[in-house]
Amino acid sequence: MGTTELVILALEVPLFAMFGNFLFFAIQKPLKWSNKAMILLSLVCYSLLCLYGILGFIPGNPLGLKSMWEMFVFGAIHGMLVGSIQSFSRTFFADLIPKSHESEFFALYGITDKGSSWMGPLIVAGIVQATGQIRLALVYCFLAFFLPIIFLAVGIDANKGMIAAGRKAPSSEDGERVKREGEKEEEKGGAVEMAPHVSHADVEEIDDV
Repeated sequence: MGTTELVILALEVPLFAMFGNFLFFAIQKPLKWSNKAMILLSLVCYSLLCLYGILGFIPGNPLGLKSMWEMFVFGAIHGMLVGSIQSFSRTFFADLIPKSHESEFFALYGITDKGSSWMGPLIVAGIVQATGQIRLALVYCFLAFFLPIIFLAVGIDANKGMIAAGRKAPSSEDGERVKREGEKEEEKGGAVEMAPHVSHADVEEIDDV
């Protein structure tokens, strides 16, 4: 790949990132999918994109990022996905932030985002240096996109998080679910003991001591 092709790719990605924002929003609006669902969709598309590149390991297979047109298509799809996943990630993160604490949490988001941006290139460089094959880096990229699908789908309850953050009023169904969970905890002996009431007279006695 020459300098001209690299310049075209460098210009292609941000242009398609802008287009991807509008495209995925147009998909979300009629389907009424949540921000979490849109992030999962983007991660699935990224995983499939990495798998396409891994197809190049198959001997005799003409596909799998072996031609220039594939690289341009790869760059266009990557641009659309990176634009959408960044937008939906920030929106979903904002949904889970407690009110009046936006600045603190987005500061933490910025630190972890930019502070870890060196890890991916370092891992890819280590893989290339150890094996001499840059295509193996797509295996790492696939895992980096596929594993968060599991963690996000199973480990994060967006509805409960928004209620806890005060971003959403609990519905009657949520109230019933919380009540059932509390009853289960009590059955397991996990009920939290309430702190004893401290009166004003008690406080005065402590001050006298």
